[in-house]
Amino acid sequence: MARILIAAALAAVTLSPGFALAKTFPVSTPEDVFSAYKAICLANPGDTAAQIATAKSAPYAMTLSREEGGDKTFENERMFAATKDEDGRRFCMVSGRLADGTSIEGPGALVDKVLPASVTRIGASENRISWADPQAKPMRIFMYMQQDRNGQLIGSFMTGTIDK
Repeated sequence: MARILIAAALAAVTLSPGFALAKTFPVSTPEDVFSAYKAICLANPGDTAAQIATAKSAPYAMTLSREEGGDKTFENERMFAATKDEDGRRFCMVSGRLADGTSIEGPGALVDKVLPASVTRIGASENRISWADPQAKPMRIFMYMQQDRNGQLIGSFMTGTIDK
């Protein structure tokens, strides 16, 4: 089951917008990106409309920059958010540029602190940490990943629900 969850989480990462490759974002702290993630994604689990409304509202004031099928991407001058809503799977992600050399464990610890006790880490690598709550209905998954995008270290916090 863990492999299925990780596969679903990785599929959600396709939310990462192409503009992140071309646009240069200012450096944010993991805490700033995580704060936006908590407000946009974690406060509205599985509710894509509420996630989008939060991303568009102050203090984030993100605007729609890409829409393709069930995928929507929003951005402001500091970070971007993406949602995916299709086939009983709803994902929400907030990403921002981090300082080069940022360890994955610092942002991962931010996630560890807010997740319910029923959620456990199901995997970790040098650029990704995954968590799941497979007993929840709908199933809930969480992920933090870092990747180099055009010379920028992008940190992404993601959550998703799966109605299966």
